[in-house]
Amino acid sequence: MVRSYQRLYGAASILAVMFCLSVQAFAIVSSDVFSTVRVQQPSPSLSPTEVVKIQVAALKVNDASNSGIELTFRFASPENRSTTGPLERFIRMVRSSPYDRLINHRSVAYGPIRMSGDDASQEVTVEDILGEKTTYLWVLGRQDNGKYADCWMTDAVLPLTRPKPRRVASTVSLQKV
Repeated sequence: MVRSYQRLYGAASILAVMFCLSVQAFAIVSSDVFSTVRVQQPSPSLSPTEVVKIQVAALKVNDASNSGIELTFRFASPENRSTTGPLERFIRMVRSSPYDRLINHRSVAYGPIRMSGDDASQEVTVEDILGEKTTYLWVLGRQDNGKYADCWMTDAVLPLTRPKPRRVASTVSLQKV
C-alpha cells in the first residue's frame, strides 16, 4: 500500500514538473510573440524581416475579433490594400485556403531575407494547428512617398506549397480563441 502511494506521488510529481515546464515554455513563447505584436504601425525604423515577423506573430495570436488579421492588414502596402481590401474582404481572404494555415499556427521557420534595392522577399514556413507545413513567400517593398514613405510594407504573400484540402469546413472552427 505504501508503494502505491509512493508511485502515485512520484507520478504526480513528474506531472507537476512537466506542467510547470510547459507553462514556462508557453510564457517564453507568448512573451516573445506579444512583444513582437506590440508594434502597431509601419515605421521607417522597421526592417523587412521585422515587418514579416510582426505579421506572422499577429496571425499566430489572432482572436475572435480578428485583431491579428487587422494588424497584418495595417502592414499591407497601399497597392496591396487596393487589391485585397477593405479589411472585411481581407479577413475573409486570410480565413480561406491557403492563408488560413497562418492563423494560430504552431510554429514558424524563417528563410533568409533577399533584398534588391527597395524590394525584399522572405520565405516563411508555418506548421499549422493540425501539424501540416506550408511555405509562403512574403514580398515587400519600401514605400517611396506619402504617409508610409521609407516604410517596408507587404506587397504580396504567395503560397509556395499548396496545403492539402481539409475535410473539415474550415480551420476557423479549430482555432484557439
